[in-house]
Amino acid sequence: MRDRTIRLRWLIFSTLILVGFSGSSVESLAAQVGDQPGAPVQSPVPDPTPIPANDISARTASVRGLVRKAEAMVESDDLLTEIQEAFPAEQQRFDGLREQTNELVETSGRASLVKEVEKTTVRARNRLDRWMAELSERSARLESMLRGLQDERLLWEITRNEKREQVLPEALLGQVAEAIEVLVGGEENVQSAWDAALGLQANIAQQQSALIELLARQKSEIEERSIGIFEIDSPPLWRMTSGVGSEDRGAIDQITMMGRQHAKDVVSYAAEQKYPLLTWLLWFGLAVPLILMRRRAKAWLLQDPSLEATAAMLDRPITAAAVITLVASSIFYEQAPTAWIDVGGLLLLLTVLLLLLGTLSKALRPIPYLMIPLAILLRMAELAPAPSLSQRLALLALSVAGIACLVWFLRVAPADHEPISNERRRWVVLGIRIAILLLALGLITNSFGGVRLATLLVLGTVRTVFLAILLVVVTTLLRAMVRVALMTPSARSLGIAPDHSETVRRALFRTIAIVITLFWVMFTLRAFTLYEFAVGETERVLQAQWSIGNFSINPGNLLVFVFMIWLSIKLGALVEFVVEALIAPRLDLPQGAPQTFSRVSRYLVIVIGFVVAFSAIGLDVSKVALVAGGLGVGVGFGLQNVVNNFISGLILLFERPIRVGDIIELGNISGVVENVGMRATLVRTWRGSELIVPNANLISSEVINQTLKHDWRRIEIPVGVDYKSDPEEVAAVLISAADEHPKIRDQPKPGCLFTGFGESTLDFELRGWANARNCFEIDSELRFAITRKLREAGITIPIPQRDLFIRNTHMPSPEDLTGVGGMEERPPEIPEGDR
Repeated sequence: MRDRTIRLRWLIFSTLILVGFSGSSVESLAAQVGDQPGAPVQSPVPDPTPIPANDISARTASVRGLVRKAEAMVESDDLLTEIQEAFPAEQQRFDGLREQTNELVETSGRASLVKEVEKTTVRARNRLDRWMAELSERSARLESMLRGLQDERLLWEITRNEKREQVLPEALLGQVAEAIEVLVGGEENVQSAWDAALGLQANIAQQQSALIELLARQKSEIEERSIGIFEIDSPPLWRMTSGVGSEDRGAIDQITMMGRQHAKDVVSYAAEQKYPLLTWLLWFGLAVPLILMRRRAKAWLLQDPSLEATAAMLDRPITAAAVITLVASSIFYEQAPTAWIDVGGLLLLLTVLLLLLGTLSKALRPIPYLMIPLAILLRMAELAPAPSLSQRLALLALSVAGIACLVWFLRVAPADHEPISNERRRWVVLGIRIAILLLALGLITNSFGGVRLATLLVLGTVRTVFLAILLVVVTTLLRAMVRVALMTPSARSLGIAPDHSETVRRALFRTIAIVITLFWVMFTLRAFTLYEFAVGETERVLQAQWSIGNFSINPGNLLVFVFMIWLSIKLGALVEFVVEALIAPRLDLPQGAPQTFSRVSRYLVIVIGFVVAFSAIGLDVSKVALVAGGLGVGVGFGLQNVVNNFISGLILLFERPIRVGDIIELGNISGVVENVGMRATLVRTWRGSELIVPNANLISSEVINQTLKHDWRRIEIPVGVDYKSDPEEVAAVLISAADEHPKIRDQPKPGCLFTGFGESTLDFELRGWANARNCFEIDSELRFAITRKLREAGITIPIPQRDLFIRNTHMPSPEDLTGVGGMEERPPEIPEGDR
């Protein structure tokens, strides 16, 4: 058996090496064959042949159907009509954007004003791109239809020219002429529609070029206004308080005009959205499950008090659904106007306040009330014209209020008894201290005249803090939904609960934390106008070429390679979990097969991931296979034990001499197999300790598998009774004890053997077959039953006895006995045999 296993192991290893060499050899041979001059080439398309005379009548009907299809395509072209009607308005919108850009370039102001116009320009460009894609697809279909009509007409013209030389009935010649006339008419209609689509494409392409130039101009202006942000651009604040500047006299008028413009932007943007119903469907689709979860959470709260925070978060399901919907929809409205984002932010603020009022602890309950004045001051600072006195005073008030609120939070946070890890609490405290530092720096720069830097610091910090509070609420809500969802009957029917609830919960919580963190980082970079810079620098680094001698590598490709490897490992683990925990229990599979299938699926996903990773960085997979085959020999010798254990693990997975759940004995140790890994097998002993056994030991050593073919094990209980007992009666009592036990098998029947004559007992042995997985319990229960039945039958189990005979020729005298330790004089006792 051992020699056969060793041969099988080396056969698998040799096959892997040969596959590495043969893959590249076959591909290189195929490439050589493909490059030979005698290789077959594509045959030319044959010239069309005339239509046979007997098919002309039937073919005429198909021509009419083809023309009707072409006419229907042209007549139902609502897309072309819609774009033709909307394009003039788009040109007028472009003229307005160009005028706004010219006005902003000629005047000074915030970079955010130019960014607002840039958003509108980007939406216009996206609209034109969508139109261009739709028109390209439409033009391609019209061109294909036109080519089909032209080919069909050419065939009929060839048929007409050839049939004229033959003697054909006039009726057939009339059908041929009629078919050509119908095809010509269809061609003209399709040609007209195609020309219109191409002309509209040309106009849109011209408009796209103009928009690209306008966007470049806007970006240049934004970059110019962002330069010099650390310079002093206004007089100190105490000098402006002596009088109101000319820029402040029309502040109310400017705010009014800005409000009207924002309202106009909201109306126009809402009209542009063609699918607002999706947002409502998302909200409704979340509200219904949350309502159901609310009822279940209240019922489960009685059983599990730890769900109190979850039940409180789900106590307002409509509000919770609105929060998630608004956050999700904001991701897709990146280019929305500021006014639209402000409306969504106001609704989001109200919903978050409603949720916080019912879920925060007593120490943190003032947070919602503090957010309201901060939101008002934030909006005042955003609307006030820059750099006016009103804006600087709003920034000053916002800085002071923000610092006060954050300092208050640092003082009351230790009094909050919410279950939060110390590491997370340290990160929160560090973030709050950084926010206080930024607000203080904004306060100082605003006072000394650095309005642009102060605006960036104060507004960016407050927005980031607001977003952090919002994301904490969303995270808590999503975690509550996950916890309740894992307690539903659906989770139990899928096999997730209760065995895998903790694993799934941790994985989902980790995923939620990663997504929320990435979203917060992106928003923070945008709030401090660092997003474009960070993206640009990242692209520059990833596109660079690192050279070491003749070897060069692209960091971007390297990052893609690492990401693909990481993703394949994670996907492999996910596939293994799904197959083993969710799919396999629903199938009638033998013991150990689910883990084999799941482990093979995991390895397959990882191998595919490696192949895709190598392909993504531009490496030829055949060359990689050749190199891997060459290195296989060296790796086989250098990592002989690792390779040996890995191949042994494959043998265990496919031959399955040892499966998960088997009871094995390895030397003096026995236990249950819990996992067969790539390198080692995990065995849990009967004492609860975990034994890690290399796979090679299980293949090369003698292992007793008590459950390989079946789960039955023979129990052997030795019993010794008194010599006065009747052996036949003893055997009957022992067999009756085994027969009455419900877990002892009827076949083979329990038996009792008279094993020998002991020194003080008649020795018997009771044998019975039981399940090996609970044989210890059955053994103990049988011993209790045997003891009880022997007592009831009056059969005793004697205690081992020894008869001691003492022979001594010298008898001690009374003086010797009384002289030692003051012992009382007694007559000696003489055994009966010596008297």
